[in-house]
Amino acid sequence: MERDETRPIFLNLLRIRQPVTAIASIVHRITGVMLFLLSPLLIYSLELSLRSPSGYDAARMIWSSTGMRSVAILFVWWFIYHLFNGVRFLFIDIDLGVEKTTANRSAWFVIVASLVMTVVAAGCLL
Repeated sequence: MERDETRPIFLNLLRIRQPVTAIASIVHRITGVMLFLLSPLLIYSLELSLRSPSGYDAARMIWSSTGMRSVAILFVWWFIYHLFNGVRFLFIDIDLGVEKTTANRSAWFVIVASLVMTVVAAGCLL
């Protein structure tokens, strides 16, 4: 049986090995969405903490739980990663670091630097 050349080919994207630059780009988009989705919670916490001394205590109590500290650490990583990769993309927009080897190195730098900075920030939060 011959294969019809006009039929679309199913590509399983999970089986294709993506380059680090593609992974960095996808994670940049995901972190941007997560920062956007978490913004109402952060704004509410800020508003609650500024409302009154008892509101501050309530916000502090909410963010001192283990689950919320984990969310805070994730937020810090999302923010740092998104910031570093955003700066990387700004450099790429002005044609700096466009070459394949430089782009790969800068993507790895963003990944490693954001993780290191998150560990440092987590040490301060805990």
